[in-house]
Amino acid sequence: MKNNSSLILIVEDYLPNLQILAKTLESSGYNNIAIASNGEDALKTASQTKPDLILLDVTMPGISGYEVCETLRSKNETQNIPIIFLTAKIDPEDIEEGYQKGGSDYIYKPFNTPELLARVKTHLQLKKAKEELLRNDPLTLPSELLQMLEDTIAEAISEEEKKSHSCLEKLYTAKRLTNELKANSENCLKSS
Repeated sequence: MKNNSSLILIVEDYLPNLQILAKTLESSGYNNIAIASNGEDALKTASQTKPDLILLDVTMPGISGYEVCETLRSKNETQNIPIIFLTAKIDPEDIEEGYQKGGSDYIYKPFNTPELLARVKTHLQLKKAKEELLRNDPLTLPSELLQMLEDTIAEAISEEEKKSHSCLEKLYTAKRLTNELKANSENCLKSS
């Protein structure tokens, strides 16, 4: 049995399901597990621990799994954590809503153990690959950062300077370079 240091947060309000999930993961070498039994605890735990993956029940009292996912996606520190929904809901509308709220994947209950483990492994590998890409490629910048750079460049040029031909050429060049960086960044992220 391998030892995997990835932190997995399990969010499940039904204790037997929570225990089965934890035992399944532990028996496959995922020994770093955090748990939450409701949406409020999930948000708190995710913000404090920054898990590598979240297995999230959809139907819970209080805050639903969809709402938890949407909230996590809205925060910089948790927006890139893969979230796999666990649910008995199989209607296409429910599945579509899960993806629209920011879910990375969907697993039906009762879950199939090999499928669960394969999806967990895949999403953890994808997360590590994206992190490695961003760490090793300085040209791969988030689009928000590129937009901020472009805005800063435009603001730095005063209205008087904009009137001169030379300054307009500099602005055009800066915008062209920013667009090239954006395209390169998006292409790199799509290929990962």
